[in-house]
Amino acid sequence: MRYQMTRKLFALGDQGVITDEHGNPVYRNAGKFFSLHDRVRLLDMQGEEVATFHSKLLSFPKRMFIEIGGEPAATVTRKALAVRVKFDIELASGERWELHGDWVDRSFTLTDGAGATVAQVTKAWVSVAGRYGIDIAEGRDELLVLMILVALESSVAEDEENLDVGAGSTW
Repeated sequence: MRYQMTRKLFALGDQGVITDEHGNPVYRNAGKFFSLHDRVRLLDMQGEEVATFHSKLLSFPKRMFIEIGGEPAATVTRKALAVRVKFDIELASGERWELHGDWVDRSFTLTDGAGATVAQVTKAWVSVAGRYGIDIAEGRDELLVLMILVALESSVAEDEENLDVGAGSTW
C-alpha cells in the first residue's frame, strides 16, 4: 500500500495528516504534549486513537516506545555515532528491523531481520514539496510501519529544528 506523509508531520502544533496514494486522509496527529514522556497520538479520521509513541526526555540513548491499541509494538533506539545517526528498531516480538539509505533526503528502505523489504520511502512519486511517499510491502502491519516512520520523523525533525545536527546524516 502507498501512503504520503507530510515532512515534520509531528512538529509542535502541527495537525499533520497521513494520506493514502489517492490523497484521501487516513490518519492525523493529536500533537505533542509537554510532559516527562514526550507523547504523540495518532488518530484515525473519526478521531479515535489508534497508536501512540512516547520517549523519555532525559534518556540516553534516546528511546521511543510505540504502542498500538494500548499494547507495546516496538522500541526505536536512536544512537549517535560521531556524525552519523543509527536507529535500532526492535518489535515487541523480538524481531529487529534496519534502516538503510538517507533519512534526511527521505530516500531509504526499512528491512526486516532476514533482509526482506518492509517499506520503501522516497520523494520520487510525490511532487508536492514537503511530502514523501511510503510503499509498504504486502502483508506488513501498515500501522506499525507508519508509527515507526512517525517516530523517526519526529526525532530527525527535532534535530533539524533545535540543533541542526540531522542535516547530511545518512543511515
